[in-house]
Amino acid sequence: MQAYKLKRKIDQSGNLLITEPLNLPPRNVEIVVWAATDTLNHSTNPTTESAP
Repeated sequence: MQAYKLKRKIDQSGNLLITEPLNLPPRNVEIVVWAATDTLNHSTNPTTESAP
């Protein structure tokens, strides 16, 4: 199995938009979607507050 990584968008109707042709022969394919997050917090320092 060969994997291809593409960055694409999902429109307001929920359709996956792939606007460029892929150089593949006609056949069935499997699609895996990882939804990108807008912001990520990669902090390794926990936030602590003093007890009153």
